Amino acid sequence: MTINHSFQMLPDHLQAVISKIRQQHYAELYEPEADGTTSLSEALNEVIEAFDTNNHISCHRSYVWMALIFTILVEPTIEYYQPSSKYLRQDIINLIESGIEKSFNKSNTSSDIILAKQKIDQLKKMPLSKENKLPSIQVWLEAIDVFEQAIRVLDYEQAKPAILEILDNCLEGYALFPGSQGRRDLFDWWLLNVVPASWLWDYFKSLDDLKILPLPTEIKRHLISVLRSIHAKITTKKETRLTNQVSETSLPQV
Repeated sequence: MTINHSFQMLPDHLQAVISKIRQQHYAELYEPEADGTTSLSEALNEVIEAFDTNNHISCHRSYVWMALIFTILVEPTIEYYQPSSKYLRQDIINLIESGIEKSFNKSNTSSDIILAKQKIDQLKKMPLSKENKLPSIQVWLEAIDVFEQAIRVLDYEQAKPAILEILDNCLEGYALFPGSQGRRDLFDWWLLNVVPASWLWDYFKSLDDLKILPLPTEIKRHLISVLRSIHAKITTKKETRLTNQVSETSLPQV
C-alpha cells in the first residue's frame, strides 16, 4: 500500500512511529512472517500514544475523529443483523458528530454522552433479524461495542482506552468483516489513511482511499460526505490542526 500525501503532513515523531510499525509483522493479523516478538496491541498503543502531545484538546479531537470513522464503517454490520434499527443508529452517529462539533466550540458534551448511552442500551435490546443469520455472535457484539466505545471516546478521561477497544474490534476482531483474510491490508489502511486523517481532522478525498474495505460504494461515499461536512464546519472556524498547530507539529505552511 502506497503512502499518501497526508502522511507527509504529519509531524516527524508520528511519521517515525508509523514507519517503524509498518515494518513489523503480527501474529494477530495472521502473518506467516510474524515471529512473536511484536504485539499488535503494543503497536496500536504506540500509535495512539503518539497523538498525545502537549495539546490534549487536539489529541482528544483526533481520537473522536477516528472513532467517528469506524462507527460509520461498522454501521452496515449492525444494519444487516438489525435492519429495523436505522433511526436509532443514525441518532447515535449524529450524537458523535455533535460531540466533535461541540469540542471545537469548546462546549460541554455530557448531555450528548448521556443520551447516546441511552440509545445504545435501546439498540442492544432490539431483535436480531430472523433472515440474516449470524455466522458468529462475535460479529454483532463487536460492531455494537464500536458504537458503545465511540460514546466513551467523547469523554476525555476515557478516550484513549476506548479508541484502543475500537481498534481491537475492527482490526483484529470481526466488527468490519469476519475471518483472517485481508487483516494486514486493513491494518496498513488504518495506519496510512485513518491515522493521518485523524491527526489532521481531514476526510478521504476519493473512493480509492477506501478501496481496501469490503463495503458497498454507497457506505464509502457516505463516510466521505460526513467527514467533509464536519471538516467544512471546523475549517470555517479556523480550527483545523493544519492551520492552528503548525508550531506544535512542525507541519509545513499550506
